[in-house]
Amino acid sequence: MGRNALYCCSYFELQLDKFVSGDVDLCNSTLLRRFHGRVDVSDWYAVQSLTDALNIRDGVCTLQFSDGTGLSSSHLHSVVICLSTDRLI
Repeated sequence: MGRNALYCCSYFELQLDKFVSGDVDLCNSTLLRRFHGRVDVSDWYAVQSLTDALNIRDGVCTLQFSDGTGLSSSHLHSVVICLSTDRLI
């Protein structure tokens, strides 16, 4: 949680100590407006793709190709890493 929390607090101009202690109202409309205003369309697509990949990994849904095969664990791991870090492995 450390680096993710630091990144989010920096990106959304929040104080880390208030965030960690729960003094930041994440339902606050001002925070949500700031959040939505700073995320572009390509980021939303990446989030949706990452959510889909995680759901496949966790068995919530499946992805099967026309030949009956699906994603292997190693391929799925690579997709998750790529979407979440913007780097290819």
